[in-house]
Amino acid sequence: MKTSTRKSQNLQSWAGYGGAVHDTVMEVVGRTVSPGGRVLDVACGPGALSQRLHAEGFSVVAADAFPEVFTLHSEIPFVEMNVEKEWSCVTGPFDAVVAVEIIEHCENPYLFVRKCYSVLAPDGVLVLTTPNAAHYTSRIMFLLSGVFELYSPKSFSSRTLSGNGAVLPPHIHAYTGWMIRSNLERAGFEEIDFSSCTNWLNGLPPVPRRPLNLLRYLSHRFLGTMASPLMRSPAKDSIFSKNIIASGRKPARDSI
Repeated sequence: MKTSTRKSQNLQSWAGYGGAVHDTVMEVVGRTVSPGGRVLDVACGPGALSQRLHAEGFSVVAADAFPEVFTLHSEIPFVEMNVEKEWSCVTGPFDAVVAVEIIEHCENPYLFVRKCYSVLAPDGVLVLTTPNAAHYTSRIMFLLSGVFELYSPKSFSSRTLSGNGAVLPPHIHAYTGWMIRSNLERAGFEEIDFSSCTNWLNGLPPVPRRPLNLLRYLSHRFLGTMASPLMRSPAKDSIFSKNIIASGRKPARDSI
């Protein structure tokens, strides 16, 4: 199935980098899930990814703990669901589960992945994304400051509010590719694969205006340029992709 890279016309993706995460997720779903397959969009937010999946002909069920954030109630079936609690409100099985930028907010990430596994049909696919603590600019920042670029103390104490004033969960965990692989393997997933959504150039933050931030930006770019010939690696090594985008398949022999 050829998947469109067209972005949602009306909704802004909460995943960063100009929709690159959603673009990659759409590509992975397009090549791993049969046309018209049933897809659960976990922690769907406003619904930008749900909208794209729906437009491509997938049978989408959107789920989130904050229904006031979701904007497509008249277009796509929606289930109010707290991923940390009971999943009985979701009627499986699904051919795919997409979990974009949510596992880093979960108190029990291993239970979360097992829950995703439980609602999949045999041979179903989980596509999971999370900010990448092993990105090369994050490694440089950690070396210099002891703080990962995408997992700062501020992100762990965030007080972002939903539309009705509820507090959205902050970051709780930081991840590298091998950590995500271990989690998927422990849940029973097979055929685990990784995709990149950025390279060493477009994974850099926008050029800042403040002098100290500009100096940091230039040092990251210089070090990345010098190191890039030495760090050429497949996506699974998670050096250049700002976000980890992992997929795993539930064994066909598994029964519901």
